[in-house]
Amino acid sequence: MAGYLATMDSVSSLRACLDAGIYSPQMTPGWSSATVPTLGDFETMRPGDSLYFFSKRRIYGIARLVDAGGGRCAFENFPRSTRQKAVNLGLARSASISPCPIEGRVGRWAVCFRPSPAFLPNSVDMDDLLESDPHAFRSLRTFWKRSFVQLDDDEDQAFRAALLRSNRGEFDPDAIDHEEPAPPRVLAADAPDIQGLLRDLRQDDGSLGSEAALEAALIHQLRTGDPETIATFGEWDYVSHQVPASPFKPVDYMDRMDLFGYRWIRGYKPIVEKYLVAELKKGDLRKEDVLQAMKYVEWVRREYASGDYSLVSAFLVAHRVDEELVDQSRQLFERDYVTGREPPEGHSWRDLTFVEYGVDEDGHVAFQVALAR
Repeated sequence: MAGYLATMDSVSSLRACLDAGIYSPQMTPGWSSATVPTLGDFETMRPGDSLYFFSKRRIYGIARLVDAGGGRCAFENFPRSTRQKAVNLGLARSASISPCPIEGRVGRWAVCFRPSPAFLPNSVDMDDLLESDPHAFRSLRTFWKRSFVQLDDDEDQAFRAALLRSNRGEFDPDAIDHEEPAPPRVLAADAPDIQGLLRDLRQDDGSLGSEAALEAALIHQLRTGDPETIATFGEWDYVSHQVPASPFKPVDYMDRMDLFGYRWIRGYKPIVEKYLVAELKKGDLRKEDVLQAMKYVEWVRREYASGDYSLVSAFLVAHRVDEELVDQSRQLFERDYVTGREPPEGHSWRDLTFVEYGVDEDGHVAFQVALAR
């Protein structure tokens, strides 16, 4: 399972969140450039994922996300919160399910959580956390100007270990981590209306004017098991978006992959069978898009796959894919490599799949393989 670290502006806001058992990042009432990416973050969440809180340099936890109905975590905090428009702050706050502790802000989407195994009394300093397992932390080191950040399995395990070690003797080690239902009002809440939003954003030719919306749509359809989407991209145990993909430098200048994920070898978690890289383009495919996708392939190969190309599957998604352009670009994305020593074996990597997308009038995104491997 993945994990999430949520920023709280104060310890009092954290207490209000813990008392309610509901988390909703506080946003401006307008529809800004950060709104759709935040929705994409919510779409990555699964019941059972970990949730931690960050306030005043310290990490608090531990919680797990709860099923809000139908195998989903996220729900609309107030009716029609997913539609692309500013909201009336007073009406939205009065209709919200979660508490809204920050004046002038409102949460559009929310999730429920429960203790796992308990809300531990001893928090952990951020520096101490980073020093506890330095190689595990990737997303945390680039956590900047965001309400919350997604953690992969290694990072989640490092968070959990640091908190449990700091709280030895403060919890029952034999406590059973049992499922608790979401509050009744939450169970009646609507899921985020992704398709309604995509209907609003759909252009006449079936494309989208926002790559962030395309990211959210693809994550949503992967998470909900849309048959055509799964047939195109396969099933993935972990999916995230806007994942850092460059050496450490000022965060605002870092490269980020549109989608990153991985799939376990069935029955042998946590052994990774494949890593996923997906580069998404709202318009037609260009030659520079191939170069960008391969830059991320090389990053994942080095940083995650121990140099092994065979562990990486890549997808390049665009509204239209020109076959002639792909043929002209083959030398940019095909890789020859050698494994073994006695004797060495030569291999060729061509695991880049070109995919076309189009948004139907009902807001569903149709993904179709244009050219494969």
